[in-house]
Amino acid sequence: MLNVHKDNLRGIAVVVDEVLALFKSVNRYGNGSPLIEYLLSAYSGQPLDSVRKSERMPVHIQKPCINLAGSIQTLLLPDIFNKEYAANGLLDRFLFVYPKNRKISEWSDMEMVDNADIARCWKGIIDRILSIPCMTGDGGTPIPETLKFSKEAGECFFGWYNGIIRETNAIEDDSMVESRKMKLNGNAARIALVLQALGWAAGESHKDYVGMESVQGAIRLVGYFEDCYHRMQEAMVADEAGDVKDAWLESLPDRFTTAEALAAARRLGMSRRTVFNVLERLAKNTNGRLRKTAHGRYEKVPSENRNALCTVALSDDGTEDLPNSQQITEVKENATEVQSATVQNADNVGPENLLNDDKP
Repeated sequence: MLNVHKDNLRGIAVVVDEVLALFKSVNRYGNGSPLIEYLLSAYSGQPLDSVRKSERMPVHIQKPCINLAGSIQTLLLPDIFNKEYAANGLLDRFLFVYPKNRKISEWSDMEMVDNADIARCWKGIIDRILSIPCMTGDGGTPIPETLKFSKEAGECFFGWYNGIIRETNAIEDDSMVESRKMKLNGNAARIALVLQALGWAAGESHKDYVGMESVQGAIRLVGYFEDCYHRMQEAMVADEAGDVKDAWLESLPDRFTTAEALAAARRLGMSRRTVFNVLERLAKNTNGRLRKTAHGRYEKVPSENRNALCTVALSDDGTEDLPNSQQITEVKENATEVQSATVQNADNVGPENLLNDDKP
């Protein structure tokens, strides 16, 4: 990858049919592969260096530009959203596309003609962008042309991101902060630059500075990409293997807080979004495994109290008046409170004695 980049200092694009295969290649040469470190450094614009025995000269790229695009099957998403890539911030640097409507459009003769016209128009736009001269300095290092925001575009951009900063600063518990939000400014700025260049290439704008329309478009696109990201997280929660969630729940005490749930999830490589989705889903299920007791506080529902074949009514008195019942006594774990309970036989309990589904 770096040798190709050395011969194309303007930048390279790595397009893979299955992005998971690329990530798995990290371990091809053991634990010493620097691929992920290269991608992280390139995203931040840091120089890349490679010294290998098989190369005559070390490879040095002062201003890297590496674009990575690929696809992945939804069932394989958990392999990408693992603990390592979440911890080093690699996932925060990706833009995800996961549309609501995933139906494949049917083909037609007219559509093929329209697509040919669009392809010709698109080729003209890209060719014009590629025709921009690439100024170089010593050693052939590219000298980028910098476009600044217009005054109103800068105010719009900073106002948008400052709102995200204020929301983040309002969170007192660091474990509740979503690290992905800290990368949105970089992604939005790059998209705004791309939109400005495309507008110029299409003959609709200029390339003197980044204008208001490009910034507003970038903010909308970032919002779309983040919606896709959250939909993808929700899909993973639905498809995620039960073993991980079971291990996560078993590691928690009978009563726990959201912060404790997040801490346990990090040890198992579960994402913050996944934790909140699972907590919400399990707490809303009337026969679920969790009960929400207060804001940010949960308790486990004992298995014997879930999916019961009979109705259990707990009361402090009067249980002896219920017909066809058997009196039992429950002693709670802390041994400080005793309640009487009546277990009704499911065959002879009338509707008037049944509890609502939403009652404990």
